[in-house]
Amino acid sequence: MKKAIWIMAGLLAAGISEAKDKFTQEVRGALAGSAFYSHLANIRGADEIYLGYDSSGRLASAVALGRIRSSARVTAMVRVRRHEAGYAIEEVEILDADKIKDGARRRSLQDMAVTLQGALIQDGSGKELPLDAISGATASRKNTYEDFKALAKAAAAALAANPSRPKVPLIP
Repeated sequence: MKKAIWIMAGLLAAGISEAKDKFTQEVRGALAGSAFYSHLANIRGADEIYLGYDSSGRLASAVALGRIRSSARVTAMVRVRRHEAGYAIEEVEILDADKIKDGARRRSLQDMAVTLQGALIQDGSGKELPLDAISGATASRKNTYEDFKALAKAAAAALAANPSRPKVPLIP
């Protein structure tokens, strides 16, 4: 019995390690073009935030990771970048979309993520902007859009705060 428990624990640890490696690869991909990064954990609105810096050390983008509500609890990654017009969502990706077994629901969630790309979430003065996609959405889709927006707002807040964090070289 003890042997079976140890085997199960080992398989679980291997599965968690594999998922963590996949998330790390996805975050590195989202930070492509950055020379350095730093990591923030337990930020309001997101589980983790990674800040990307250019080669001169200026903050360039933020990637927020967090759980979203859909037909299954999945992890989303939202990359936000500062523009003259404000803070815009550059990329949205569902990291573990394979948890959603129903293909139509999985495609629907991925379509929602694509819809948000390029959307401004705050103007240059810091005023929050509404997401156009939310206006005609069903109640469940509205909740999912709100979760995406919370991740984007957390990333934008981290960009605006420009925290002093140790910078780690981003090695491809």
